[in-house]
Amino acid sequence: RGCRRWRAATDRSAWVAFRNLGLNLIQPVDRRGPFRAYLSKWGPGFHHIGFYVSGQMRHWITRLKAEGGRHVLGGLDTRYAEFDLRSVLGTGIEVVPRSGAAIHSSAYRNASGAPASPRAVTNLTINVQDIEAARIGYRSVFGLSMSPPRPKSFTLRTPRGVQQGRALETTIRQNAIDLMVVQLETANPLKATVDRLGSLFHLIGFRTTEPLDALVARMEGKGGRLVAENPTGRYVAIDFLDRLGVVLEFRGDASRPRR
Repeated sequence: RGCRRWRAATDRSAWVAFRNLGLNLIQPVDRRGPFRAYLSKWGPGFHHIGFYVSGQMRHWITRLKAEGGRHVLGGLDTRYAEFDLRSVLGTGIEVVPRSGAAIHSSAYRNASGAPASPRAVTNLTINVQDIEAARIGYRSVFGLSMSPPRPKSFTLRTPRGVQQGRALETTIRQNAIDLMVVQLETANPLKATVDRLGSLFHLIGFRTTEPLDALVARMEGKGGRLVAENPTGRYVAIDFLDRLGVVLEFRGDASRPRR
């Protein structure tokens, strides 16, 4: 609502509250609207990342359109606006003026009104086709400086067996979350997905003190599937796309980066 390209549409919404992130689950009810369009094209997954911003909504609408964003939801008569910037930034973007931040305040409390769970999100991963274009885009849109691209190695587990992969990775630090932008270098099913669908945002990461072997076994018992790990054995990625719409990554405390 608020964007002329879409009429009013009905969605079901719920929040999962983490200490430093509100995860909004959305189920489209109507057969129209941006969430239905996303679900029909890509299936379950992340639709957008939300940022609190300073200034008036009119300024941000003009700015994001100038950066090539396609306005899909919200506008001058709402306290938020969403734009499709997947071709460069790898994800949709929501901007919420700090004066309207109260619309998200309930995300950080559970059903009883108590504070949210102390579990914190450590990283969100965005796959892009061109990491340099993404670095320029995040700096241009939000003034965010990213680290220089660095190589990353991983082991990918597929129905065909185990494959070795490499990628370039750059990081933005926001609200104790590493926003990790990745360009896959070697041919593998993940890169094939990115090449076919364009940029894809699909991974949310946590730290854990649980031994990773035991954690993987527990997650596989809940319907997850181990899809990647790094050579040092300090992190694992578990596919819950069908059930949760996300890949979960867990890192052992031994891999905590130095600050």
